[in-house]
Amino acid sequence: MKKMFGCISGTLSANRLFLMLMVLSLASCQKELSFENANASLTPATGSLEDASGNCLPNSVHGTWYNGVEPGDTNYVEITVNVTRAGSYTISTDLQNGVSFADAGAFTGTGLNTVRLKPSGTFINHTPSSFTMSFDGSTCGFTVAVQDSAGTGLGGNSGGSGGSGGSGGTGGTAGLNTWKFTAGNHLYTGKINAAMLSTTLGANLIISGMMQSNSIDTGFTLTVQAPGNTLTTGSYPTTDAGTNFLLAKAMTGDIIFAANAISSQYVVTIKITSYDAGAKTVEGTFSGDSYDFAGNTVPITNGAFKAKLQ
Repeated sequence: MKKMFGCISGTLSANRLFLMLMVLSLASCQKELSFENANASLTPATGSLEDASGNCLPNSVHGTWYNGVEPGDTNYVEITVNVTRAGSYTISTDLQNGVSFADAGAFTGTGLNTVRLKPSGTFINHTPSSFTMSFDGSTCGFTVAVQDSAGTGLGGNSGGSGGSGGSGGTGGTAGLNTWKFTAGNHLYTGKINAAMLSTTLGANLIISGMMQSNSIDTGFTLTVQAPGNTLTTGSYPTTDAGTNFLLAKAMTGDIIFAANAISSQYVVTIKITSYDAGAKTVEGTFSGDSYDFAGNTVPITNGAFKAKLQ
């Protein structure tokens, strides 16, 4: 079941523009081969992680990494493989500091190919962690700089309750211009890039952001439509028109998680815990039941945000 968020409410026009701008800024110059191509061939691929001189081919670490915080969907390592025979592959690393990396799929052509290694686990200590990977007898490595999560508002979860349109939960707190929530035992965190409060036709709050890593391939949005022309503290369920929760792919607009008035069986309650009109700051929590791209129910817990209004 694919449900497009753009038809939910006219109050989201600013968010749709935000996602469109993100799409226009994306550019790609390499091909990525991953699990999606895994059935291209059952013959094991051959090749090397090194060039003809024996030097390791380029790799790049993406995302911001913290100890005690499970990596998000924009945390990964891209490596380069020189493929001499197309076919299936599995590339993995050793376990270091509580985390390992792996990917499996199939190369459909020879030459230089890019593979995205995904992390598994959570870093224990905030210290540089070096990993060794191997492919067809060749061995290379990369290092991930792990930052201290203390004081960021990202680590740990306190309070909160999911399922059946919970009351918003406590969800802990978030740092200024950040958001976070847990879904499927995975912690999602990010930055708030735009926060606007319009009182032209009621009090309409729109908060938009992206992943903590600065990757713009995923967009986060919360909207609240309060009665009257003043935003007040209190609980706002997504069954109310104009109140929405969304995490979606910016390139396609495809849902990752969402809850809105159209799909009333999925309810995420957004709780405004603090609004300072003078300082132009708003803070809150959110939790409940969302749906994913396939229409499955996904509980959202420990959601929190804090934004400076523009």
